Amino acid sequence: CDLPRPHPQPFQASLPSHSTSQPPQEKVLTEADTLGAAEAPSSGGVLSFFQRPAPAPAAAASAGGRADAFSLQDRALVLSHVEGPPLVLHAAEARGARFPYEVLFRSVNKLLMDTAAHEYLFCAEFWGDAGVYAALFAPVLAFVESSLAAALAELHDPIALLLMVRLNRECGLAMARRGNPALDGFYDRINLLLWPRLKVLMDAQLASVKAMPVDPGSTAVPIPAVHLLAERYAALTSALLLLQADLPEEPLESNTERLRYAVMNALLSLSRLLPSKRAGTVFLILNFGHIVGVLRGTAARGLPRTGSLSQQAMSQAASGGGQGGAGANPALHRTSSSHGAVDASQGLGASGAALLKEIEEGLHRCTSIYVDDMLGGALPELIAFVRRGEALASGLPEGQALPGCGPPEAAPLAQAFAGSWKQKAEAMCREVTQDFGSTHAARGVLQAVFTQLLMQYSRFLELMKKQGPAGLGVVRDAVTLPSVMYGLNALSR
Repeated sequence: CDLPRPHPQPFQASLPSHSTSQPPQEKVLTEADTLGAAEAPSSGGVLSFFQRPAPAPAAAASAGGRADAFSLQDRALVLSHVEGPPLVLHAAEARGARFPYEVLFRSVNKLLMDTAAHEYLFCAEFWGDAGVYAALFAPVLAFVESSLAAALAELHDPIALLLMVRLNRECGLAMARRGNPALDGFYDRINLLLWPRLKVLMDAQLASVKAMPVDPGSTAVPIPAVHLLAERYAALTSALLLLQADLPEEPLESNTERLRYAVMNALLSLSRLLPSKRAGTVFLILNFGHIVGVLRGTAARGLPRTGSLSQQAMSQAASGGGQGGAGANPALHRTSSSHGAVDASQGLGASGAALLKEIEEGLHRCTSIYVDDMLGGALPELIAFVRRGEALASGLPEGQALPGCGPPEAAPLAQAFAGSWKQKAEAMCREVTQDFGSTHAARGVLQAVFTQLLMQYSRFLELMKKQGPAGLGVVRDAVTLPSVMYGLNALSR
């Protein structure tokens, strides 16, 4: 006899691409929202990536700079209630509510899991043949897959896609825990839709950075401040690294590494447009420091914990847990066994740690250049004396005066330093504040400047201590290292 077939109408009302009314989808990122996109027209009417118009007073509070759109913010909360009730879309539409696509995706999957599980159990019990379910439910699954494929073609939000990847995995684990094979194979097919689209969007972000105008003839000169590119990149990359941290083999590792390389090159090129090397170095310190801060903050916050991401739940899924458990779905075996002991809340994953280290090294190099330039201008004689003296001391026995760098030459330098170090330290403090303002980077740079000053003066005193009684006399008359340290600590507070 002909069997009644389930109708896809309940899912039609839940999928934006097939809804007859205005879909309740909130587009967080559009096709125009890329890392390298210009934000707004400049005063001359040509799109400028570097000049941001001041927002109107009424819109200032909600302007957001569009960098916020690349941030994960609270969107990951959808992972904490995978099996919560599905949305009642007609009620949401009636009140004008809008949801990111991953929220709609979760709602459809929850409805699908419940419906498929009940249909499977009914068919198995009523007809005694679970194969009947496959014939009855195939049109519904085909409809959901085709609807998703159509929606993905218009989706330009990589964060939404990676959240959907995680939700897809969560749903598979949830069905495995139920011991119900109704959707075996379905989640693998959904992955084959999600991952290629995510790769396309990552390539588009990379292409937008490479296409940025970074030569004097095609763009405005940037200012020494955190650049919009760095803000967008930090927000997007931290979100992607966090979301993929416990996925098998961290599949976006190569994409995030290529993107890092392109963004670092773009920032270096932009720094060369500034009027001085000092300004370019300040620009890089501010931008590298911002990226490091966002990545570290994201790693510290982590993802919301979910029941199915715990080690115990994943182990249960991997063990099968009943009829049609994970044993019927090899993809669940791979996911569970490979990373069952990893919790994404612990950080950004191995590739994220490597990426963070690369950017921190760049920040350290730029800070060292800035510090050397500042001390070279404030204490040129002392630094040159230490360099010459250490080079000479490497070939002479201890206790012997160094020709040209002995106590007679050192005494005037020690006396001059004792009378001027406070004023010079205060001047350097003002200069750092002028370059970096009240940013978080200012404190780190000032600390690096004062640390290097202490190291240079300590090395100067050590050179004198090794040159016999005359050298010790210079040390005795010089300002003590603890006094300098105390004064610098007071200035840095």
